[in-house]
Amino acid sequence: MRRSILPRLACGCLVLVSLQGCLGAQGNDLPADEAFALSASALSGSESYGLSGEVSVVDSKGFVANRMSYEGQVTGHNNVKVQWTNGNAKSTSTRQVETSSYEPLDLLQSIKGKTSAIAYKPLSNRPDEVQFTIKLDDDVAKRRIADHLRKELTDLGQEKVLLQRKPDQSAKVLTQAKATLEDVLGSLKVTTNCQWTANRRTWFPTQLQENTLLQYKWKGKTYEEKRVSVTNFRAASGNGTIK
Repeated sequence: MRRSILPRLACGCLVLVSLQGCLGAQGNDLPADEAFALSASALSGSESYGLSGEVSVVDSKGFVANRMSYEGQVTGHNNVKVQWTNGNAKSTSTRQVETSSYEPLDLLQSIKGKTSAIAYKPLSNRPDEVQFTIKLDDDVAKRRIADHLRKELTDLGQEKVLLQRKPDQSAKVLTQAKATLEDVLGSLKVTTNCQWTANRRTWFPTQLQENTLLQYKWKGKTYEEKRVSVTNFRAASGNGTIK
């Protein structure tokens, strides 16, 4: 059975505080990109917050090839500790946001790269929330996926247990895998659309949804896959506990 090309599976506070009082009730008076920047600053400016969600990979036939859920906490602005769950298997990892392939926060960094198209999404039944639709620049979306795939393959090549068993054979397989990956990436097209939801009064985000469509060629055939992710954010209370 063909395996999915996707891996299994990473100072605005003062401005925010000064603006909340006059803009909290009428966020749509701001341009969408500026309002989103306030919301992103509310997250990055938080000393700690909780997060949980799910990442699913859907193959070209519409079947879920892989699904993983996660729950964790960010402390000190950039230290994230997450527990991933895949069926009955659990693994815990602690990484720096800047260097990890941690999906939701990597996605946020791509959105903040100033090349995304950001617009308001009307919310008729939730006056306490504000939503944005976000489309990543296609080149940025492709680079994000390509970087992630290359990192996964590099990490695999650093597995000592794998290399020690059959070093020559493992090295050959990895070399072939890298060549195959680069060939696939040459045909890869990526479209990423997101939805960001935030509290209209505090601007702190409550959810980030991602829908990424990948099209690529594999052994002469064209395939499509989707990655769908949902990240829920939970703000810390005054005493530091996560709500």
